[in-house]
Amino acid sequence: MSLAVSTGDNKTELPEQSSGPSKAAVRLVLILVVSMIAPQLDGTITNVALKTLSGTFNSPLSSVQWVSTAYMLATAVMIPITGWAAKRLGDKNLWLVACALFLAGSIGAAMAWNLYSLIAWRVVQAAGGAVEATLMMVMVMKAAGGKNIASLAATLSLPALIVPIFGPLVGGAILTHLSWHWIFWINVPISLAGLVLAALYLPKDDGGHKHPFDAIGLALAGVGTAALLYGISQAGSAGSFGAPQVVIPGLCGLALLAGFVAWTRHIINPAVDLKVFAVRSFSIATLALTFASFALYGATLLLPLFWQTLRGATALAAGAALIPQALGSLVTRTTAGKMTDRFGARWVVFIGAVITTGATVPFIFMGADTSWIILAIVLFIRGLGLSGIVMPTIAASYFDMPKQQLDSASIVSRVMQSVGNAFGAAVAAVLLEWGMSAGGMTATGAFHMAFIVVTVLTLAVAGLALCLKTARKTAA
Repeated sequence: MSLAVSTGDNKTELPEQSSGPSKAAVRLVLILVVSMIAPQLDGTITNVALKTLSGTFNSPLSSVQWVSTAYMLATAVMIPITGWAAKRLGDKNLWLVACALFLAGSIGAAMAWNLYSLIAWRVVQAAGGAVEATLMMVMVMKAAGGKNIASLAATLSLPALIVPIFGPLVGGAILTHLSWHWIFWINVPISLAGLVLAALYLPKDDGGHKHPFDAIGLALAGVGTAALLYGISQAGSAGSFGAPQVVIPGLCGLALLAGFVAWTRHIINPAVDLKVFAVRSFSIATLALTFASFALYGATLLLPLFWQTLRGATALAAGAALIPQALGSLVTRTTAGKMTDRFGARWVVFIGAVITTGATVPFIFMGADTSWIILAIVLFIRGLGLSGIVMPTIAASYFDMPKQQLDSASIVSRVMQSVGNAFGAAVAAVLLEWGMSAGGMTATGAFHMAFIVVTVLTLAVAGLALCLKTARKTAA
């Protein structure tokens, strides 16, 4: 007896709870986790260091911001290339190349002699980090044989869960006691360890296929995604989605992506196979994931600002204040994965979204005088729910996916998640800006309004969760 969402050799099945992940799959996931720590850490530390870099290079913050913006745009361009590169080089070889690129980019950034060289090396870092982030789920799916997907994904999500909380603390300590160069040197031993482990222990695969290089499709998809993300990212500083610096690149990006969709319908081997949307469970899960990213990333921006703006906390203190949320997520992470593997994603995501919504509501009423103990308890409860949303939804998107379309599914999922994150951050920033300027609100009132919107969006994720599949029993 097994729990399955599909039958057939090319589809994945949901195993019984008693059937745990294979040792080979667990080993692969742990190796990938080590490799992913550095890119996750790098992003959080670099954001903390922007003000320091502005003073070091005697450049305005608007120019130094390109240290982060260039990384984001390069990531968007590289994501669609991953599928072709994996077929051409093989998963293991491509992973090693990606790790080496991130390592080289980190060394170069640490030795940067001016702002422009630093930005250039950040692009190299992004090339490696983007491929790693896109390829990792595909490698896990292949190693797991479609079994225990959510449990393995829960382990794979550890860096994304823990590093954003502790990263600012590490970054603050480095900038306080060492030079800015160490925000990049710290990546080197971690990246080197990941590279060595991957070279020694990742299984060999059948790369070297002569897959056609769809240059036009890759250009349309990569540049289109980058332009769209850039436009969205400008909304916060502009204070409006109608500003020219938002609308012009955003519309250009949408036009290029529309051209990509049209292009894929007229060639045999497109860079990204959009037929993945024909798999109903993938389409629903991807929509839910995009919306969840939109809702949850808005709160990710709001919560640190809540501490810094209303309570006068430093960046380090704001990061420390969010630790209870990370601890809550750690408590339920494993259980959420196991329950998703056994019962499907529908009720796991629904319950997670309801808990997260309930624990977001109190922020609508909290202010500068709210007890730290109450805040910590609420955040811990919110963390309990968060583990039941993103990773179970990502796992659900692969349950019915044919093996030959895993690369394209991962690329599409990654792009949609990035767009959702960008929109979430932009909407939160615009709401705060409007509330404290045109809206005539106090800072507390603006935050309350923004949390109302985030709460409603998170509740909507619970509604979308009801459209996800549940596991159904079939005879073995």
